[in-house]
Amino acid sequence: MKRCPFCAQDVQEAAIKCQFCGETLPLPTSALLAEVAKAEITVKALLLDVPAFVRAFAGLLRSPVGYFRKLAYGEPDIVRRSMAFMLQGTTLAFVILTAGWALAQMLTGVAVLSGSADSPEQYTRRSQALKAVLPAGLAREFLGQRELVLVAQALSDEQFQRLTQRLQDMATTRPDLLERAVRGTPPFDDRHGSRQRILFFFFALHPRTGALMENTQDLVSLIPAYALKPHVDFLVRTVLLWSITCAAVSWLLRRRGSPRSTWAAFVIGAYLVGFLGPLVQLWRAATSLYAIATLPGYAQALAAVFLVPGTAGPAGDVPSQFVLFLLERSVPVAAIVLAIVALVAGTRTAWGVSRTRATSAAVVGVMAGLAAMDVVGNLIVIVLAPTGLV
Repeated sequence: MKRCPFCAQDVQEAAIKCQFCGETLPLPTSALLAEVAKAEITVKALLLDVPAFVRAFAGLLRSPVGYFRKLAYGEPDIVRRSMAFMLQGTTLAFVILTAGWALAQMLTGVAVLSGSADSPEQYTRRSQALKAVLPAGLAREFLGQRELVLVAQALSDEQFQRLTQRLQDMATTRPDLLERAVRGTPPFDDRHGSRQRILFFFFALHPRTGALMENTQDLVSLIPAYALKPHVDFLVRTVLLWSITCAAVSWLLRRRGSPRSTWAAFVIGAYLVGFLGPLVQLWRAATSLYAIATLPGYAQALAAVFLVPGTAGPAGDVPSQFVLFLLERSVPVAAIVLAIVALVAGTRTAWGVSRTRATSAAVVGVMAGLAAMDVVGNLIVIVLAPTGLV
């Protein structure tokens, strides 16, 4: 005997239709991993199936929501095609992620040159001034960091004089804090030409905030801190978001499942990951380029706050900071909204559920996936990072 999922009455194991409520009973289905295994997605198939990826990506680009209304969820190879698309899209996103990191490092060096009005004469003059006020080892450390060289080059003459005076005072009164400011203890990996590195430097130079930062760092250092490498973190979070979101949507809409569309939510999620992954990473790379282009103004604005109190920073940096804030948050929010709308359109087509129920399942599923990225992702960091395997 088995239980009818619609009316909860016991029916015969071989029954395909409930004798009590008249609903068609879902047939036994294999697990998703078994479906993927049967799909035989090989590396050769992925490489040779690039035209199919381009066609699907172009179709999604033309109609991100309409694509899921027209998708044939009952086709026997739909799981294979969606998984292949997700793997190809994730690979493309990974390439863009890696290239973005390398490009950010290179362009930060370019920004160093563009931040000086009189380079290389100004660079030589200010380098000599820094060597005169810093201990030999710290001077080499300072001039070996792109972000700090950019700071020295971008400041106005008055700001640079204040900087060298502050460094000279700290070399006498607080050499330990000066060393921490120049060497930069925390990891700086914000993809934006290390704006965090520049902020940390100015924060340490200020008499009050520097002491606060030192005490805070000493306390935080007592707690072990682990982090996954960026590419591993990207892959882990991508898998978590896709699997948890789709599993939650399938579970919430399970009563409406049919043998032909059992894995519809996972198919929709796979296409979304393969489509949105490269776009989000491309946008993040473009955001990094904009942030690096405005690094000199950012350094000047921080110098106005921490070195010359009471003066206003460059007016041009205020809109740049606001634009950067919008760029960083607009696309992830748009991607979340698109994922919800696409899940609603796809599940309604595949399962015939009401708009209200499909929307509720999509919202809950996406929120569960986003939460899993943080909670489960952090647990994975705690478990794996200390082992050195990632």
